[in-house]
Amino acid sequence: MLRLTGISIVICLSIGCSIAPVKSTETNDYIGKSFYLLRPPRMVLQENGKFPVGGQTKLNRCEPFEVLSILNASGDFGFELKQKSNEYKMVFSKTNMTNGAQTTAVNPISQFLEIHLSKTWPFKDNKLTGKIGDIKSKSDLCDDNVWIGMTKDQLMFKIGPPKTINRTVGPAGKTEQYVYGGYGSSSAIDTMAYGQSKTRYFYFQNGLLTSMQD
Repeated sequence: MLRLTGISIVICLSIGCSIAPVKSTETNDYIGKSFYLLRPPRMVLQENGKFPVGGQTKLNRCEPFEVLSILNASGDFGFELKQKSNEYKMVFSKTNMTNGAQTTAVNPISQFLEIHLSKTWPFKDNKLTGKIGDIKSKSDLCDDNVWIGMTKDQLMFKIGPPKTINRTVGPAGKTEQYVYGGYGSSSAIDTMAYGQSKTRYFYFQNGLLTSMQD
């Protein structure tokens, strides 16, 4: 499988590789309709027909996208999306689908769509658990900041799935360690924020973020 890292994306665009629309019963429910993007992409292949520098661009995930097509890019799934006058092609590593492990689902495309797209805004009433005070504007939810008290889904909305998850059960309840960064990271946002070789840890106690370490 050709892994779509920054180098291989450039090769892919220059010599061509397998990027084809996926057509199935599941995709018919998505094509031509608007959804919120629940995870940041690993790589943006095109923005209005051009390859953005570093395979990343500022996506406004506070607003919905129209799904133009669902892609299979050399083994990884992706989307062709439109938002207002802008069009994007993007891919997500399959590790995104199970938060650090290759998918083993019977129907991986169905699982991919369910995890990455939502018809409804993922944050009820524009408020976040643990945030002091109300969110002043919807755009406050789409910056790269994280804070104590966030839920796991809220963290993944901002920076994508972790590379690995370590779980511990004790007298105080369930503790989960979300590990981001390092080589093989499943999110380009994660890589840009923390660096290819830097690792960052997020600790959840009973579903809420209690501490961070880098």
